[in-house]
Amino acid sequence: SSSVGGIFEWFDNQAGGNLIAENAVFITPALTATTSYYVQTTFNGCTSSRIPVTVSVLPAPVAPTAAGISICAGNSASLTAVSAEGNLEWYDAPNGGNLLISNSLYITPVLNTSTIYYVQTVFNNCASSRTAVTVTVDVPPPAATVKGATVCSGMVATLSANSAAG
Repeated sequence: SSSVGGIFEWFDNQAGGNLIAENAVFITPALTATTSYYVQTTFNGCTSSRIPVTVSVLPAPVAPTAAGISICAGNSASLTAVSAEGNLEWYDAPNGGNLLISNSLYITPVLNTSTIYYVQTVFNNCASSRTAVTVTVDVPPPAATVKGATVCSGMVATLSANSAAG
């Protein structure tokens, strides 16, 4: 690509190396370590020296810890995450998804089915991997069946409950 009549060329080495892009804008591949690139401009057949451009890669923060819990259907759950550094963000998906809250404590809406939430640490604008936190929703057992009794005054009554759940 040319700008003001020049062509920008990106290389992976200060001298020689591989031409990796010809454009004013170069989007690197995903990086896991600090990497240097070198850009030169060619204009009217003359080429500038290569200028180093370094992309510093910060380490990802450590994923937070959080324990899942069990609740009865029709209730909300209080989930707590812990991280040594940074801020905590709760999501509804392992990747992407909707940001639910930025806090160490997340109180879910009322749940009637088991649900998995995801929490990540954000530090220096870098996000950790997400930790899955399961809220297991227990369905209440069916109501017991009990027959009433009739007794005379001063007598004891024996009441017996029965349930399909045990």
